[in-house]
Amino acid sequence: MNRPFFSIIVPTYNRKDQLLRLVSSVLSQTFRDFELIIVDDGSTDGTGEAISHCLANNPIIYHAQRNQERAVARNTGTRLATGTYVNFFDSDDVMDADRLERVHAFIHQRQQPTVVFSHYRFIDEAGVRMGRMERGKGTFTRALLFNNFLAANAVFLQRQVALEFPFREDRALITAEDWELWLRIHTQHPFIELNEPTFSMVQHPARSLFQLAPEKVEIRDVFFADWVAQHPAFTERYGTHAINLFRADRYSFVALAFASSKNKKRARHYAWRAATSSLWVLTRKRFWAVLKKIAWR
Repeated sequence: MNRPFFSIIVPTYNRKDQLLRLVSSVLSQTFRDFELIIVDDGSTDGTGEAISHCLANNPIIYHAQRNQERAVARNTGTRLATGTYVNFFDSDDVMDADRLERVHAFIHQRQQPTVVFSHYRFIDEAGVRMGRMERGKGTFTRALLFNNFLAANAVFLQRQVALEFPFREDRALITAEDWELWLRIHTQHPFIELNEPTFSMVQHPARSLFQLAPEKVEIRDVFFADWVAQHPAFTERYGTHAINLFRADRYSFVALAFASSKNKKRARHYAWRAATSSLWVLTRKRFWAVLKKIAWR
């Protein structure tokens, strides 16, 4: 049996209409050597019935499981995948029609690197463009450590790399599980950049990133900061000072979440933790935004 070049892995949960739009954009690709793996993470909105109409004569695998969150769904998809490269794509975003063709050509041009990523644009629900991905200043390594600019959709991994580096299946990391994975993979692999957009990220109020209460932000970012600081591979790759600043950034992000919800006591606590983790946090605009909100009466 011939293996496809790409395995597109799509976790989904109660996004029937958005999923059908994405499937249409995948099936319209000018490059046809792919399989589409949909992992339904316990949907209750009729996703299975809706997608069943697309299965005949199309390279689609539909797998339904009980709700276990996105990281588990993505790992399930990786185990089902047979492609040379895997790509994790969110069910509410949209591919350019020639996306896979361009990425395929780029991979061969660069002699099959283990990890490739492309840029992307933002659009609203009506399809109006709202801007492009901003990578940030400095080296890729520094930019990745201090800014989660890599959407999961953007990254293509050789399948053996995806199997070697699964997503951490910990609900505490929800909405940051992809960032943690890229940092972990980058301890051993370079990321090769295709400096052009190949898909659109749809900005809408129901995106999971916009749904976190301050208490959930606290759980996520404190766990993330401590996890990265405690594992030698991260320190060896990024350096002690950078890891300390990473922790300080995460604590100041938590502080800002609490300050924005007018919980000044918790905001002060995390502002202090940020400052004592790395004095370099004093150069960060976010830290001063926290102090301004704490001082405001």
